[in-house]
Amino acid sequence: MLLMNSSLPSLGPLEFKEVQMKPWSFGLLALLLVGCSQPASPTSPPLSAFTASSTALSPQGGTIILSWTGGNAPYLLSITSSSGSTPRITVNGAPYSGPTALSGSFAVLTFPPTAISQYGGALIYTLSLASGGVTKSLTLIQPISPPILAVANIGNATVAIYDLNGITSGSSPVLTLKTGPGTYPIALAFDQEGDLWVGGRICTSLNNPPTGQFLEEFKPPFDQGEPPAFSASPSDAVKSLAFDANGNLWVGERDCNTGAGVIQEYSVSSSGERPDPREQPEPR
Repeated sequence: MLLMNSSLPSLGPLEFKEVQMKPWSFGLLALLLVGCSQPASPTSPPLSAFTASSTALSPQGGTIILSWTGGNAPYLLSITSSSGSTPRITVNGAPYSGPTALSGSFAVLTFPPTAISQYGGALIYTLSLASGGVTKSLTLIQPISPPILAVANIGNATVAIYDLNGITSGSSPVLTLKTGPGTYPIALAFDQEGDLWVGGRICTSLNNPPTGQFLEEFKPPFDQGEPPAFSASPSDAVKSLAFDANGNLWVGERDCNTGAGVIQEYSVSSSGERPDPREQPEPR
């Protein structure tokens, strides 16, 4: 049941009036509605800071966390090494192969060990982060210590590593490397990354003719060699190895039957990839 208060005044009939609007008023009304419903987003400040959790790496490598403020994704990270070759670094778990796009405000970099090298010294990494036309850079230093001497012992198919700091005639090797089965090391060379390359002959014994040649790469800390890179003509043996200033690998080979020799060059690719003896050498 509805109850009504009879004392309320009557409103009377409703009246509707037509309102004329000027053509320009529609645009103004639309602008006001848009302005009220979607406030303008503030402009992000430019890239203003780029830092690392540490600028000093240990010879054994390790993890560095990069962080930054300002700018907008994608951020482009570039890394160069004083060795001149593409650094063997991972960025957020993926191998670094060139300028890398990043998002967010931090990245995790993992650096490989360079605990032992031919010369000692240090590797210098330059890291640059770019966003919106602004680039920030920083430098990381990784010592390479101590300097070492590598000696091939063809008689027992090993390579002895000596620490040159305080070495004497009676010093014992700090490490002894064993090359692959049936291999006898003859030639040694360090590349620009501090990796040790060992070349020689493959045979059942030193008194028997060779059945092939080999080239094996040992990466710091040299605990295990990579699979032999190649085995060529049965009559050949790797006699000498050298890297030039550009990182190209030169291999001297000798035909054990005729005594004839040949020098092969394995070049760094245009993208900076290291020489791979599994590929065909440069024509000479």
